[in-house]
Amino acid sequence: MSDRREFEFEIAAAREEVWRALVDADALCGWFASDARVTPEVGGEWYVAHGEYGQSSTIEELVPNERLATSHEGKGAEFVLEGRAGTTVLRIVQSGFAPSELGSLERGWEKYVQTLRHFLALHAHEPAESTYSYSSGSLTVEEARAALPAALPDGAEMFDESPRSLGARVPSLGDGICRASIEGRDGEVLVWVQLVAYGPGRDRLADVTAAVQRDLAAALEKGRIEHARHT
Repeated sequence: MSDRREFEFEIAAAREEVWRALVDADALCGWFASDARVTPEVGGEWYVAHGEYGQSSTIEELVPNERLATSHEGKGAEFVLEGRAGTTVLRIVQSGFAPSELGSLERGWEKYVQTLRHFLALHAHEPAESTYSYSSGSLTVEEARAALPAALPDGAEMFDESPRSLGARVPSLGDGICRASIEGRDGEVLVWVQLVAYGPGRDRLADVTAAVQRDLAAALEKGRIEHARHT
């Protein structure tokens, strides 16, 4: 069984800037991907990687500054841009996904678009790099959420909190972004952390990523031990 879902976001940037963030490989690394390749033509490739997880989609439709549609193994993503009163409305339509996947998609796009707004407002024309770290465990979602603050880089400034995620600005990464998020269910959680660095902050990205990976693993292991004590 499959379903489709449409998400709509208003972004304080010109359509051309939002479009570039979707089809320029370097720009994609400023808010979404750790690696990207784009051949901007119908039949071309739209490849994005989130750390160890990469996916190559086929471009089915491309109208510059208006519409990008991609497909991969029966699943589709469509990005539609509309100018409105000096801003851009971005509509993202996902199709071919199971109903159980739609909650994760919604949470993910809300957080990614927050980072996109930050990138376009302050760093759109700076070089950018992104990394992803992953860790899993047999914790409850609540226990994994309690461990997330320990995975934030030193000096991180929190700006977003939810039951499954944290968002923070990281001055040491050139006013970069840290996103920590939880997927899965009680007993089978996957925690991922995205770090985005801009300009000279990229020089520290490898060290900060290594520290986050270490601290995240330690925090989840501590949570696992506490979980075992109480079960």
